[in-house]
Amino acid sequence: MKNKSKRILIIEWFGIICLSLIYLIPLLATKGAMYGDDLHFHLDRLTGLSNVFSSPINFENFSGTGQGVNLFYPWIFFYPFYLFYKLTRSFYLAWYIYLYLINIVTIAVSYYSAKSIFKRIRPSFVFALLYSFTGYRLDNILVRFATGEILAMAFIPLIFLGVYQLIKGDYKKWYILAGGMTLLTYSHLLSVYITSIVIGVILMTTFYFWNDKVKRLLYFALATIVTVVLTSFQTLPMLEQFFALKLTSPDVHTLNETTFGLDSIISTSLSNSATAHTIGLIVLVCLVFLLSRFNRLGKEDKYLLVLTIALLFATSNFMPWGVLKNTPIYMVQFAWRLLTYIAIFVAYLVAKQATIIKKTDLLLLAAAIVALHFGTVLREVRQFSTSPIRNPWAELSYRNSMQQMLDAVDVNDYANETSPEKRQTILKHEIYLDGQKVDIPLSVSASAVSLKIVNSSDKAEELILPFYFYKGQRASINGKQVKSYLSKNGSTALVIPRDKVVSVRITYSYTAIAKISALISVLSAAAFLLYLFFKR
Repeated sequence: MKNKSKRILIIEWFGIICLSLIYLIPLLATKGAMYGDDLHFHLDRLTGLSNVFSSPINFENFSGTGQGVNLFYPWIFFYPFYLFYKLTRSFYLAWYIYLYLINIVTIAVSYYSAKSIFKRIRPSFVFALLYSFTGYRLDNILVRFATGEILAMAFIPLIFLGVYQLIKGDYKKWYILAGGMTLLTYSHLLSVYITSIVIGVILMTTFYFWNDKVKRLLYFALATIVTVVLTSFQTLPMLEQFFALKLTSPDVHTLNETTFGLDSIISTSLSNSATAHTIGLIVLVCLVFLLSRFNRLGKEDKYLLVLTIALLFATSNFMPWGVLKNTPIYMVQFAWRLLTYIAIFVAYLVAKQATIIKKTDLLLLAAAIVALHFGTVLREVRQFSTSPIRNPWAELSYRNSMQQMLDAVDVNDYANETSPEKRQTILKHEIYLDGQKVDIPLSVSASAVSLKIVNSSDKAEELILPFYFYKGQRASINGKQVKSYLSKNGSTALVIPRDKVVSVRITYSYTAIAKISALISVLSAAAFLLYLFFKR
């Protein structure tokens, strides 16, 4: 029996590794070029991780403004990308090594999450194949370069396994939801928000049908509490900055503008366009298949299919998103972010029907999905490479250098709030002494900025530097620590003593709250893993 289990495990992992490689192969047709709407942002983030363990701020990225991106965007699972970059000295090679590992994690988590429910290989394989090869995942990889959402999609199946166990299965397996939400939090915070909304809808619309309602709610609460503790390193330092300072938020889009007509959703899905932000051909065909079998589905499956259709309508212009304007729901930014949940529900429902599909037909299905993936990727890559540059910040290639890409757009996410005019003084690295612009050379490294300045006045004067201000900043004059503060320009300021040639140095360290939250997360993670080990 043990030998049989080992053989099955070897076969499973051989399939996972091979399928992950198959997914990657057509993407290599980019031949050194990289594409994606968020490419500029994530490559800038990447270069800013060189000093992340010693300082939350890097002064060399994001236009050299000391922008606190690492305080607000999860970086722990992003860090391997940086390590591969340091090893290869190539963004391109580092990205595809990193993506290959993400593929392995995504397919493995999908497969074993499904197997935990189905207890069988065939439907689990179908689920992993349909979900990992869904059009929206390719959209995130090839068109958007949305690394946070790519990572998030790897762990969302685990979360819905946890929800399944707490609603219908063994509620004592609460730790699955806690672990999944923790992994998601360290991947992409906005996905945590959207996933929580979807889970909330599921809870409210199914609660009446639960058995052991009180116990299941208590274990939901336990999973939530454990998640909060495990993720304190990500959330507490961020909240500390929000409570201490006024910061700009990422752009909020009008959700109505990110929806599509049903005719457009169908037509772009039929063409399997990776750039259209719609469900894609695979999911569309699966939906038609499920709807054709609606009367044969069980009550739970009918519920899930209706929820899926409702989510699809929410991505269309039938949804009156305008009535929710100025509410927290607008943090979603793009209505088509719901496509992840459509994909996972459709994959689950089709996988559940896999027992009625012959093995040979499943192999044909797998071959068709892989062929469609190859064809779509090669078509889109050819279109990107032969057309004029779509957006200068969305391509890194021989015709658009790293510097050209980064200079094409200014990112204001979580910078200090200020007027556009004053922000320009920061971006231009202008220094002001007593309100007058002065020309002083700066010495800049990843972790520190230093300069020498002469205050010839007979009084102390305010020095305004072109670097954002966050809690944890350390300022010194001639080696002695002094107080720095947020200037009226929305940047760092400090007072220079009179009649002195002074050396000014600005650095950062993690705050006491950040250090304590890191310790809490590490200790709680160790305790959580020990609990899982002994429970097993």
